Amino acid sequence: MCKKIYTKPSLNTHFSSAKSGNTDPEISGKPCLVIIAEFEMSGCTAEEIGFVLRSSGDGVQQTLLLYHKQTGVLTFDRSRSDGWSEGAQNAILERTGGEPLMLHIFVDTSVVEVYADSYRTVMTNNIYPDPASIGLEIFVRGGSVSIISLDVWKLR
Repeated sequence: MCKKIYTKPSLNTHFSSAKSGNTDPEISGKPCLVIIAEFEMSGCTAEEIGFVLRSSGDGVQQTLLLYHKQTGVLTFDRSRSDGWSEGAQNAILERTGGEPLMLHIFVDTSVVEVYADSYRTVMTNNIYPDPASIGLEIFVRGGSVSIISLDVWKLR
């Protein structure tokens, strides 16, 4: 079962590196989520667009999902997800031109699944963070990006 807890549907909501980490409290604080985010890539000046998933209050535990605009690489980094997960998984997205970047992310207590660009790319990893590590942030580095839409559902 899903319960929609957050919607940011307004076109061209601008998100810059100066605003990184400013996530609405409605979205943070839930351990199991479905996130659908669409970013406008034409006019995007950000070098990287990312999500911090299942982070602890002090930031010691966190899982990073990071899109590198110049290389087209999506990185799923779980090196700080818990006390024993290691490494980062990379995938080159099959993107064309300035089409929007769409990410569909499922976050559970021990699994994160990421579907990118019309489900052409899939990444899945296990993570075992502390149950209290339920922070969520969206960030950009080196510029700005416009959010076309951002929907977050809490899983029951």
